[in-house]
Amino acid sequence: LVPGLLLTLVGVWLLRATWLRIRISDGQSGEPRVRLYLPVPLTLGAWAVRLARPFVHDLDTTGLDEVILALRDGLRSGQVMSIDVADHGGGERVELAVG
Repeated sequence: LVPGLLLTLVGVWLLRATWLRIRISDGQSGEPRVRLYLPVPLTLGAWAVRLARPFVHDLDTTGLDEVILALRDGLRSGQVMSIDVADHGGGERVELAVG
């Protein structure tokens, strides 16, 4: 009973989680080389940055945790943030999307 309940809770969390999508493809043919889809808990990331702040030099001056939380709040509206980087010399193309 307990494993089934845990799997159900993980399934519900995955439906509501923010996803990080990374796709690396060949610049000439466009064929994808790597596809990676991961659920990203942004609140947990901001908490980890705050926890690491006393131990990492100059982290307290960056405001990284506030940026992570602002990104989380912006993505709650259903918008997707997308970054597309292409090497025009015929190299690789990297697509990164959070949402």
